[in-house]
Amino acid sequence: MKRTKLVTTVAVTVALCLGGGAAPASAVDCTMTQLVNTSAKILVSVNACSSGSKLRAFKQYYSSDASNAYVSTTYGAWASQKGALSSASLPTGKFHKINGVNFNL
Repeated sequence: MKRTKLVTTVAVTVALCLGGGAAPASAVDCTMTQLVNTSAKILVSVNACSSGSKLRAFKQYYSSDASNAYVSTTYGAWASQKGALSSASLPTGKFHKINGVNFNL
C-alpha cells in the first residue's frame, strides 16, 4: 500500500496578546513585526496582509489605585499595507496591563 502525505493549509484566526485576551471571530492572513513593547507603548509594523486582512495594536489599561479596576482599551489605527504602523500608548496616570494586536478580515 502506498502512503500519501496530506498537507492542509488553513487561514487561522490569530490574536497576539501579551498577558491574555480572546481571539476575534474572523480568519486572517497577516504577518507583522513588533517594534516596541513596553508598559507605555506597543508599536507594530505590517510585513504582509492578504485577502483584505488587517491588524491594529491595542493596550488595555487599569486604574492605578488599589482597586486595579479595568478602565478602558486604547486602539491603534487599522493597518494592512506593507510597512504601515499601528501603535497604542498608555494614558497618563493609568496602569498598564495588556499589550496586544487585533487581526481582522
